[in-house]
Amino acid sequence: MPILRLGAHQFAIEPTNFVMAWIEVPSLRVLRSNQSYASASPENGIGRVS
Repeated sequence: MPILRLGAHQFAIEPTNFVMAWIEVPSLRVLRSNQSYASASPENGIGRVS
């Protein structure tokens, strides 16, 4: 998970953008999904996805 890889659950980070793939079922069509990850409350182990 990007939040774990970035360490957003442990310390404050700048918002970081990722491009993910979303796969529809049952058509298996692949869709682009833009996501932004940031730390919301690292002292409580909370990250944020938007």
